[in-house]
Amino acid sequence: MSAWTDFRAHHPVGRALAVGFCLMVCIILLITGCSVIGNRPPPYDWPKLMVHRHGVPHSEMRVACSQYVPWHSAAESCAVIYFDLKECHIYLSLDFPSLAVAEHEEKHCKGWDHLGDTTLLDAWEWYKK
Repeated sequence: MSAWTDFRAHHPVGRALAVGFCLMVCIILLITGCSVIGNRPPPYDWPKLMVHRHGVPHSEMRVACSQYVPWHSAAESCAVIYFDLKECHIYLSLDFPSLAVAEHEEKHCKGWDHLGDTTLLDAWEWYKK
């Protein structure tokens, strides 16, 4: 057994550090799980959408956006697209404003999916049928 393993296993501070590190890694994974825009460009025929930004209290944004995130995540913003109206509604938290988050959602309005995801592409293809 290494000195670090022995420290982690038998010392209260060592256990706390190990648990804290594991929690930090889990939180980082949850936060970044859907925060990266992919490098595949939007479909060539993606429509130009009128963008409506809604700055709302955090709790209201969570209600508006919760259906668009996995069960293990908490929404920090969302873009809701209505192809039939040619509109994209972005819900942003007034309690935790972030230019980076707003820009991220604007990219969704322009047809950019998350890295490794095809949700917007699939929705657009389905709508066109």
